[in-house]
Amino acid sequence: VNERGEKVVLKGISYGWHNWWSRFYNASSVDFLQEEWGCTLVRAAMGVEPAGAYIENPQLASDCVTKVVDAAIQSGIYVIIDWHSHHIRTEEAKAFFAQMAAKYKDVPNIIYEIFNEPVEVLYSNKAVSILPIGITRIEGEFEKDDIVRIMDNEGNSIGVGKTSYDSSQAQASIGKHGGKAVVHYDYLYLE
Repeated sequence: VNERGEKVVLKGISYGWHNWWSRFYNASSVDFLQEEWGCTLVRAAMGVEPAGAYIENPQLASDCVTKVVDAAIQSGIYVIIDWHSHHIRTEEAKAFFAQMAAKYKDVPNIIYEIFNEPVEVLYSNKAVSILPIGITRIEGEFEKDDIVRIMDNEGNSIGVGKTSYDSSQAQASIGKHGGKAVVHYDYLYLE
């Protein structure tokens, strides 16, 4: 729900990894998606490990994400900042999210996706937390298929995560985790 208590359903599209499709990371593409496709959300998928991604070129990665985020803010739509990694890179993730959280403090239409498709976690049977700015603890038993609650300094749940690709448990728990908004989304790989 939004600040007026109205139900909100966002629809949008994910950008491809910035290191492969950086030419699309600009204000014109955000404007096009909002005006022509009716998107109310875009996802800036920042590649982490592949050649040319964040690990090799953090400045390019941050610049690409910032262009999309700034354009989304200007257009009045939501934006997901996606740490698009399959591997555990705790220190790098903390540094990146500290930078983004400082830059966009108090901007309400930003959603932080702190660990996309955590393959190492999925197959290790252990959950992992990177605890970016504003997050003080993760609750849960941290075993495969458990729901993980992401908490802020006041003990409010600010996110929900899963240690597997099955989202039925996460969907069932939406709205049961404290005073702040909890977001869960599914996405499909189309052939």
